[in-house]
Amino acid sequence: IINQIDLVDYSNCLKVAERQEIVYHLADIVAGINYVFDNQFSLFRTNVTMNSNMLHAAIEAGVQKYVYVGTACSYPAEKQNTLNLPPLKEEDVYPANPESSYGWSKLIGEYECELAQKAGLIDIGILRLHNVYGPKSEMSPEKSQVIPALIRKAINYPKEDFVVWGSGDQGRAFVYVDDVIEAILSVVEFGMNKGVIQIGPDYSISIREIAKTIVSISGKNINIKYDTTKKEGDKDRTADW
Repeated sequence: IINQIDLVDYSNCLKVAERQEIVYHLADIVAGINYVFDNQFSLFRTNVTMNSNMLHAAIEAGVQKYVYVGTACSYPAEKQNTLNLPPLKEEDVYPANPESSYGWSKLIGEYECELAQKAGLIDIGILRLHNVYGPKSEMSPEKSQVIPALIRKAINYPKEDFVVWGSGDQGRAFVYVDDVIEAILSVVEFGMNKGVIQIGPDYSISIREIAKTIVSISGKNINIKYDTTKKEGDKDRTADW
């Protein structure tokens, strides 16, 4: 069993694809908003390379089914720039204008998969995930996303200030990891060659509400600070499912 390899190396992709009937491609460089916007060039190149390598290796190895996991970050920035916008449909991703290179890299991965499927090279299932959370999330200050980052700050408080990036008004459609696993398994049975399927709720929760909930659960007398000099990303998004 190969536990950890570099998918930027095409030969490694061939190793994991050989003698497989299904490939689930979830690998990418993903992190919190600070890391994403500070590493746009390297992040884009790495993700695009991994996506393309793994797909081509699966085709070369004769894999029958290929599941690609994309992101709601691929939606256009202008369709997420105010609160209470209509839920996003799958087709709303075009005309393309993601806010970050991460969103672009994942969208290009979707596009290449669609090209392979239309060419009859491999059966394709594509999921576009909203904000996933759950156990074993990245907790580091450098790469953690909002829920694990705020949990870490609550655990460390008062040694670490409980700072929310932005106004706290920004909202996200959070989806629990168990539901994502169910979707990944189900797409093989029900969603192959049917285009992109987004996974997430049709309502959003503000980061302010998330912060207050975590503070309440912590049992600590935590002073919540909002740093509006920090990036807060897209203002709001939900899924039309």
